Amino acid sequence: MTVTVCIPAYAAGAFLAETVRSVLAQTHRDLKVEVAVDPHPSDGSGEPDDTLAALEPFLADQRIAIHRNPSRLGWDANIQAQLERVATSHFAILPHDDVWDPRYLDAFLEALGARSAASVAYGDLFRFGASEPVQQAMPLPASGSTSDQVMAFLLQGAPGMPWRGVTRASCLAAVGGFPIDGHRGFAVECEYAMALILAGTAVHVPRPLYYKRIHPAGEMTASRERVANLDRARLELAWTNHVERMRSRLIGAMQAWSLPDPHRRLIGFAFDAAMTRRYQAMVSHTLPDDEISKARMSLQMLVRLDAPLAQAVASRVHVALSRDLAARKDREGALSHAVQAVASDPVAPESCLTLARELLVAGRPFEALELVARAERTCPNYLGAARMRKRIFVALGWEPREAEPGLINIAPVPYRE
Repeated sequence: MTVTVCIPAYAAGAFLAETVRSVLAQTHRDLKVEVAVDPHPSDGSGEPDDTLAALEPFLADQRIAIHRNPSRLGWDANIQAQLERVATSHFAILPHDDVWDPRYLDAFLEALGARSAASVAYGDLFRFGASEPVQQAMPLPASGSTSDQVMAFLLQGAPGMPWRGVTRASCLAAVGGFPIDGHRGFAVECEYAMALILAGTAVHVPRPLYYKRIHPAGEMTASRERVANLDRARLELAWTNHVERMRSRLIGAMQAWSLPDPHRRLIGFAFDAAMTRRYQAMVSHTLPDDEISKARMSLQMLVRLDAPLAQAVASRVHVALSRDLAARKDREGALSHAVQAVASDPVAPESCLTLARELLVAGRPFEALELVARAERTCPNYLGAARMRKRIFVALGWEPREAEPGLINIAPVPYRE
């Protein structure tokens, strides 16, 4: 079974060779590798700095093809162009600076083989580089309906992790390819992830076989360039368009589902809560007045909604309102919503860490530590837990002050890194 590995590359000379070596070291040997290089204007000629030089040691390998784009497409259009060239039954997208475990392809091909209706198989990842080596996961229910997977996806903030998996090429028609948004690819991986879930079962393999490189703060990368130098108005427009596309895709899929009305409404509230947290992660921690009003109205309606997980959705809304009030320096209000977030869903890691943050600010570090421990019991290796624990230890004087990581991004949205 041949797998096409699509590597979109831009200004990747410093790390591309390591990425390619991790592909060629796969225990699954039947593969094709296409590196699609966007040109870089650094030397005035359009040549992609030293990206092509990094590929020279691999030119003799017949499995590798190098595609040089005549002009820069941007990461989203570059991936879409690669997907249009896929001619094998399965493919995987690998960003130019990340690395695979040698067993990556075999593990996910096996998972797909066991689930004929599955669109994609994906796993957990380790962050490395300018990051503590923490594990990150986005589990989805192994059984149940598509709506169950969508709800789990939304409750976790609609992150894009499934896009890093191994995908059946046959589902591309239903997915519609990789999204191109006209806003430098603002969160399009999350749109693509949801499309994969809607196209068929997304199989989560709880193994950390993917290694995501985190670059030092202040270093311009292709992903950070997407939001660099964009003013608030441009970011809000990108977010608005992102929400509209995600909502349209979700509504279109829900029309074919046989769901009772309360469940449909609950999915809508979960979607709004996820998009509100996306706004806080990508645009501003402070919410516009209309978003605050909508969130408060959602809480009033969720109390009366007779549907499973209504309280879990309410917890996410409280998290968003707590973060908004914290950003406005209303610590009393932020603490109140954080308390309600945990009361609504006592084991949700995001709620626990939101309350832990407010308790630390209120001078209650030991209660904050208890909540961090609860978050880690519920979701081992949860991304924000290690950061929050270190922050508490610094406040207690148990770690050097210079180790303090500062305010953390509680929402599980990996694309900001």
